[in-house]
Amino acid sequence: MEKGILINLSQKLKNSFIFNLLILIFLATSCSINTNDKYENKKILSREEAINNYWDEIKEYIDGTEMIEACSLESGNCYDLEADIEDGVIVRIYSPNGGYLDFLAEIDEDGYASDLDKYGNDWEFYIDMDSSIIDEAIYNWAQDNDYEIE
Repeated sequence: MEKGILINLSQKLKNSFIFNLLILIFLATSCSINTNDKYENKKILSREEAINNYWDEIKEYIDGTEMIEACSLESGNCYDLEADIEDGVIVRIYSPNGGYLDFLAEIDEDGYASDLDKYGNDWEFYIDMDSSIIDEAIYNWAQDNDYEIE
């Protein structure tokens, strides 16, 4: 009789072990971490869609120095000048002779901006929307907001 009890107990333990093993396998496979989750949750936008729909957010990422076209409406002359840009605003342009002018010219989604200089003269500016500073702003914005630019 003791032998029968031992066999019965052994069978129960074996079945219990198999059951627990199956539960562990199920939990392990259903709870596995997918390393691609960070990419699967990203929304995909074209570059143009990003600019058209999110420019007010993207322009805040435009920081640095870039060549722009600067046109004096007083003289009618246009110049390719280096400009300092902060948060999507042209804040200073540099002339070739070492001088500079300060502005607060906010860049729009087409790359245009305008402002008056300290002398009251009207200026219009254009930045190439395919420039590296714009590309960097778009991709940094996309990364911070879970978008992927195609």
